[in-house]
Amino acid sequence: MYEKEVLANGLVVVGEEIPHVRSVACGILVGAGVNQETSHNNGISHFIEHMFFKGTKRRSALEIAKTLDELGGRLNAYTDKEATMFYSVVLDSHIFRAMDLLFDIFLNSTIKSKDINLEKKVVLEEIKMYQDTPDELIHDLFITSLWQGHSMGKPILGDKSIIKGLERKDLDAYIQDIYVPNNIVISLAGNFSFQDVIPEIRARFDSMRKQNATIVYEPPTSFPGIKIWKKDTEQVHICLGGNGFSYKDKSRYTLAVLNSILGGSMSSRLFQEIREKRGLAYSIYSYQSYYRNGGLFAIYSGTSLENSRQVVQLIMAELSKIRGGDISEAEIKKAKEHLKGNMVLSLESSNSRMSWNSKNFFYFDKFFTVEDVFSSINAVTLEDVTSIANTLFLPEKLCLTAIGPFTNEDHFSGIL
Repeated sequence: MYEKEVLANGLVVVGEEIPHVRSVACGILVGAGVNQETSHNNGISHFIEHMFFKGTKRRSALEIAKTLDELGGRLNAYTDKEATMFYSVVLDSHIFRAMDLLFDIFLNSTIKSKDINLEKKVVLEEIKMYQDTPDELIHDLFITSLWQGHSMGKPILGDKSIIKGLERKDLDAYIQDIYVPNNIVISLAGNFSFQDVIPEIRARFDSMRKQNATIVYEPPTSFPGIKIWKKDTEQVHICLGGNGFSYKDKSRYTLAVLNSILGGSMSSRLFQEIREKRGLAYSIYSYQSYYRNGGLFAIYSGTSLENSRQVVQLIMAELSKIRGGDISEAEIKKAKEHLKGNMVLSLESSNSRMSWNSKNFFYFDKFFTVEDVFSSINAVTLEDVTSIANTLFLPEKLCLTAIGPFTNEDHFSGIL
């Protein structure tokens, strides 16, 4: 059963009661990510996420950890391109203690200057670790190349020089502007009573001053072309893709079907052609990402330097086939069932349901059921898929990025 409550200050609380489970997930989603940052504070959303766990007026960082261990649950947070999520997952019998801990962290973090200086070292090490992981780094470099100059093209972890220069006043100003009621969704899912938790939420959040976050979401402009980074790696890591669709564009369902066919599973065309038939790569897949003001699709592969050009040529050949209409109704049907099955399995836990509902309200201000999404997937036609392919897969619209031990800048010249 779905329920919704809007506090007097505009903060939205949503809940899904699932009586057959023994857990409860509670999350606080804030519209705070790189899309809300500027070139002067890139990485501040992620840094604040870290700082909220350094202690509150009631608890030290150690006491936070000990309380969580006593509950036998999970307490964590993450930052993505457009939002930061703070969440807990516990046994249903511990829901109120978990809420007290989570709300204390969110509302009462002290953010001391000495902790800021210490956490800068932690985040800088996190950035170094990420830069030493090329199969992850390439996806950031791809977005940076595709959406040059736009906030969405900036890394979530931030720029080293900006992180080093962050001060308490910077964090306070960002929290005051972004951590406001109309930019927050509290979501719960699991074995609990919505009406029982609402008084506790009101008691903690009613005092937040009514304020609207003034965020302008400009769509990113894409920059096609080829960009390579020389790095002493064993493999070349490749991302090839371009613009996709936003969360609010129903064409995203068509792209999801197309993605499943192209590289979304072990039976997909790219996996079969490049890995199974030719043995040119261990990892080859495609994906799509949706955001408030835009989206993207990408194809990733990791392969040896000597095979890298051939791999890209094979990817381009497959995109050309699809543009030409080389797709069957059987492939469309299989892709739809694959998407629906994956979706159901991904929503089996209280945590996943909590996250799903919070994002639906963040982007759409409404609940979506599994059946709603199934209906949109089932409505996709073969003609829709071919049309989308001819819109997105044109060589002159594609962006190719790669990291590897290149000996010259023209390694992929003439391939797009």
